[in-house]
Amino acid sequence: MNTPAPSGSVPQDVVQSFLEAFWVGDFDTAASLVAEEAVWHVDGDPGVPPTGLRHGRHRVRQWTDVFPGAFEPRGGSVLTTVAQGEDVIVCGRFHFLIRPTGKVIQGDYVMRFTVRDGHIARYQMFEDSLALANAFDVASQPCRPYAQRIRVNDTIYGYDDTGDGPTVMFLHGLFGDRTMFQHQVEALHPQHRCVVLDMPGHGASAVTAQRWTLKDIADDLALLIEQKNWGPLALVGHSQGGMVAMLLAARRPDLVNNVALLNTGARPVKRSRP
Repeated sequence: MNTPAPSGSVPQDVVQSFLEAFWVGDFDTAASLVAEEAVWHVDGDPGVPPTGLRHGRHRVRQWTDVFPGAFEPRGGSVLTTVAQGEDVIVCGRFHFLIRPTGKVIQGDYVMRFTVRDGHIARYQMFEDSLALANAFDVASQPCRPYAQRIRVNDTIYGYDDTGDGPTVMFLHGLFGDRTMFQHQVEALHPQHRCVVLDMPGHGASAVTAQRWTLKDIADDLALLIEQKNWGPLALVGHSQGGMVAMLLAARRPDLVNNVALLNTGARPVKRSRP
């Protein structure tokens, strides 16, 4: 449940209250202004701690905890704020010392907030992500131009995104990786956009300290599909990837228009490995 909104609050006031609390380090107050099912979207290299997609107020609260250890404010300012309907756009300049590396970075930013019922339902940050990666000494990884990495909630996913046309997402099985679909992608990518993921703990995808379930992966992928505007798409799932595909299609049918299942089964799944 969302906490009660301030009486008479309007979107611009909610955003101002959030930013004032955030800038003085009152993260509990800031989080109280975030909707329970909020989506937080910060593009950039996952080696930069605040980047990625996050869903839910509790993850936004965890996101705020990243800043004291990573950034020391050295200035910065809000230049303009524009409100229209539910949306509030904040433009300004940032100036930070990056604590892990000792580097100083300055640049411009744009923040977009969407406020509903007195709480922030969606946030997206636009900034110089390459400069931030350099400030954190994130090593560039030579790779194929269509290879990507992104943090979704608590997991970093590696994936390929190639081709153009209707989107097809491929999900491999246990102990495989995204290269198992190489021939299918080669055949399809002239007429289809092919998104091929490494599942958590496989290939370029990480495993977090927290335990996870197949439902967690399905929820992560739903958030990724929604925020990348890939849906509705076709899902191809092999073995464990097929189980995730079924969960995703059942939970978010608005994001899926076709499912192809290979060597998989629909059965209750025990809690997954750490």
